[in-house]
Amino acid sequence: MRFLANMNISPLTVERLRGQGWDILRVSEILPVSTPDNLVLEVARTEGRVLVSQGLDFSKILALEEQTSPSLITIRMTICDPGSIAERLLRVLPVVRE
Repeated sequence: MRFLANMNISPLTVERLRGQGWDILRVSEILPVSTPDNLVLEVARTEGRVLVSQGLDFSKILALEEQTSPSLITIRMTICDPGSIAERLLRVLPVVRE
């Protein structure tokens, strides 16, 4: 599985996932920070990446446009420091991959 982390996912989280062997890019590594959400979705779709975000904007766009891709992981946690998010993803991603 390949992932694209939205700007609201910390670079520290991305590096931690990479360190565990996950193929993940952060939006800022391949696109300008000001890239509109619909273009971020298109890049994820084109590159076959699962989009990872803490916001609900992508879910809304996919629903309103009746899109079935890309896949999306939306993280909603009360404790959202980079380490906690990385730990949660490291527990969930192996299950999602299966």
